[in-house]
Amino acid sequence: MQRPEAAFEELERILNEATAGLDRQREAVRRAAAALETERERQREAARIVHEETTHPTPAANDETAIAKMQTDDDAKLWNLTSEFCKHWDILEKHTDALGVRNVLAAFYFLFKLVNNEDNHGLDFFPESEDWFKYTGRFLGLYVKDVVPDTPDRVHLTDHTNDMLDTPLLKDVKVEMLKEEDGAAAWADNINNDCNTATNGKITQVVTEDALNDKNLALVVMAAEFIKGYWVYDFASTTTNYPFFGAGDAPLGRCHMMHHKISNLGGGELFYDGQHCKAVLMPTKRKEDDRNRTSIYGLVVLPNGEPDKPTPLDAMNRANDEIGENLAELKKIVDDGDKTPMVLEMPRIEHKMNAFDLTKTCRDVFGAALTKVDGITEIETPGGTELAPLEVGRVMHSTFLKVNETGFEAAAATTIEVMYRSLDLPPTIMTVNRGFLFYLVEMGEQPHVLYYCRITDDTGLKDAEAAPGATENPYRG
Repeated sequence: MQRPEAAFEELERILNEATAGLDRQREAVRRAAAALETERERQREAARIVHEETTHPTPAANDETAIAKMQTDDDAKLWNLTSEFCKHWDILEKHTDALGVRNVLAAFYFLFKLVNNEDNHGLDFFPESEDWFKYTGRFLGLYVKDVVPDTPDRVHLTDHTNDMLDTPLLKDVKVEMLKEEDGAAAWADNINNDCNTATNGKITQVVTEDALNDKNLALVVMAAEFIKGYWVYDFASTTTNYPFFGAGDAPLGRCHMMHHKISNLGGGELFYDGQHCKAVLMPTKRKEDDRNRTSIYGLVVLPNGEPDKPTPLDAMNRANDEIGENLAELKKIVDDGDKTPMVLEMPRIEHKMNAFDLTKTCRDVFGAALTKVDGITEIETPGGTELAPLEVGRVMHSTFLKVNETGFEAAAATTIEVMYRSLDLPPTIMTVNRGFLFYLVEMGEQPHVLYYCRITDDTGLKDAEAAPGATENPYRG
């Protein structure tokens, strides 16, 4: 008979062996799980690479040449210029406004065509081909004051301007001399009536009597347009009172969410999957029953962000930059027509923006080209005829945009107020009325900083004493 101690020892040995075996099995399971996860990660990475190569293919030698050509080609100038306007427009922080970029460019192209001044290089911003400028639904007007205010000096168009207005490109321009005896109210009515007609009643006012009364105003250039199109693929249904989360710190709003239906799309959407955004390109046609597509596409861009939360404003800017920098890829999606099996849902839009001062954006884009636009008019003075010294004073812009289930309507009006330029230009002023840095520096043979001051609030400013004999005037702003 086995001793109890021996039986206990035997049971303990068996238990230890079983425990060791279980530990070995656990380790084997852990290793197998780790190997499985490694394989899964490898497969995920392989799938990601395939997806990346599919949506962002590394161009072959020929593709690289094509993309480089697209980026430097004359035709890309217009894309780059309009994208630049969009970037500067975002800086204005007008979060829910529409910009009729092509109409703005049409106004400036018209203006620069009339300028006869070798120092002005405004036309260099535009492509050599003028096909883009010959679109349907465009109106151009040139409104010129017939006298220099407060003088008897008469104003005429120069021979160059008349020659340009006789060309096929500009033969349909409306030219009107604003007669002094009619007054600014009548001038404004005439220009606004032209705007109302050209935009199909969508924009009724783009200039004011007060603006035209400015004694420095020489002439007004106006471009206006109305375009209408239909989606090739209608939105099949709409959900009303749908939540809309906006961007930045916008409060929760509501919209009417339109839905595409996969069975109506012919296989899916023209889809761009970018680094900072996703986008869908929607083809259009001119008439509801037309089978022929136009070259206009709706481009709906959704910046990266969290679902059901506002889009960060910096994400909006990154998406705008990415779209502006990827013309070649977007064009390839359109040209290839390859669809992704997905559907778009987007809100209806109906937005009207009253006349807005666009001068800063135009100055940021065109720079010095706006400072000397001579050669359009000439002045009859007692001493003879001389060219009117002109510069761009102010740019006003108004838009209308409507997007619904079947298509879109868009209208824009742009006026460029051209002013008489003082031959003695006022000095540029740098007003230091916000956070700044102040240094005392040694700029001799061994330059170095003596003192450095960082000013972020009015501490040390509001109580600073005046120098003896300094002249002080109270701020009246």
